[in-house]
Amino acid sequence: MKKLSIGFLPNIKRKNLKTGKTQIVMRVIVDGLKKEVRLPEIYDLSEADLSKWNYFSHRLDSKNSDVNDYLSAIYSRRKLLDLDNLKDSKALSPGEIIDKLLGRVELKKEVTIYDYAKRYLREEIENSSKKIGTKKNYRNAINQFCIFLELKDWTKLPIKEFKFENANLFKKYLETPLENLNILGIDRNECLKLYAQNESRHTAVKKKIKIQNCVVSSSTKIKNIKPIFEKAVDEDLILKNPFSKIKLCFEGSEEAGSLTISMLKRIYDLKCLDSGLNYTKDLFLFMCFTGFAYVDTLNFNSKEFEVVNGEMHLLQKSRVKTGCPIRQVLCNEARGIVIKYLESGFGANGCNVFPFESSESLNRKLKVIQSLAQIPFELSTKNGRITFKNLIRESNIQNVFLTKKLMGWKSSKSIEDIYNRFTQNDFLEAKNTFDKYLHTHLVTNENLVY
Repeated sequence: MKKLSIGFLPNIKRKNLKTGKTQIVMRVIVDGLKKEVRLPEIYDLSEADLSKWNYFSHRLDSKNSDVNDYLSAIYSRRKLLDLDNLKDSKALSPGEIIDKLLGRVELKKEVTIYDYAKRYLREEIENSSKKIGTKKNYRNAINQFCIFLELKDWTKLPIKEFKFENANLFKKYLETPLENLNILGIDRNECLKLYAQNESRHTAVKKKIKIQNCVVSSSTKIKNIKPIFEKAVDEDLILKNPFSKIKLCFEGSEEAGSLTISMLKRIYDLKCLDSGLNYTKDLFLFMCFTGFAYVDTLNFNSKEFEVVNGEMHLLQKSRVKTGCPIRQVLCNEARGIVIKYLESGFGANGCNVFPFESSESLNRKLKVIQSLAQIPFELSTKNGRITFKNLIRESNIQNVFLTKKLMGWKSSKSIEDIYNRFTQNDFLEAKNTFDKYLHTHLVTNENLVY
């Protein structure tokens, strides 16, 4: 007779920093062999629930609780399946018992990699509390992975048969130009057809943008595919993640170009532009003067700042990508651009300060500005943030912790970082230093600040 133990407990080491909730894991021990599995995210414990957790009963001290009902339902299957009377001949592992308790036995027999990837996208990504941008990146990667499976006729391939060779072929597929896909046994026209059917890629196909990804983009997509197989390992569907030995590259060979102050002045001095190019110029300069990313700039609204004695202080501006707060007092040049669009009727009642323009359209117009200003490298929305980082250093703002706040970078949680608290006066002084630098190098008799 096997000795079986089943329990539930909060995993306080895996608290979700975004939702503030704590995971619940189920622990199964059979004759000393232990296996743990995380229960669905919907049953994560809030701080209030965590304070009610009873470590003796493995339940919440609450009369009406969906969490308790779910845990009790799992426990009741123990008796229903007669798991307390396991004989040695059955030789069930802790993982197999978990499958029985969670009703995953049939799924394990029939699951294909295509269906599992789609289910992961639906349950773990779309219904999660992840940031919009993060969801978009996962959605893009998983959709591209599923298209690859269709092109290779692997939609019925059981997940346990998807090996390293298949994973490595997907990596090559991401990095191969469209016209060379036949080398991988993939029909180019069929590839275009599938992408056209996929809503997230429809626009790209119409504009004949290459489906090939750069090395960094491919690595990012593979990074977002790996968790699918990690979950499959946890569920005992497979023994090993086939992407575990796929080499990833997270840094490009070159950093996005940074404009020198003389290059920035050539853009600043551009005149006689049409309304569309003028807007592109304003938006790009705003990013260079604040370090805002493209998406943060377009989402900038009047609720995120307040005007005190003529100065625009950021109140609750956070980066869309990471959620990290940006602390700044806007420099005169950036403030002038904001005022220009506020006076044009934008930004009222909490609406966005700047009119929407797609990144594709903006980048096309930036190429025109690049030509007019004789910038020696291709301009895109990425250049603004890195230019700001270098300009504040050149303006003699040397405190690295203050720079982190201005840029909206994540805290390193070091002792120095924790104890470096800055007041509004600190940000105001940094703004004044930056203003003096910009005034000296940009403003002439013909070009006054707004």
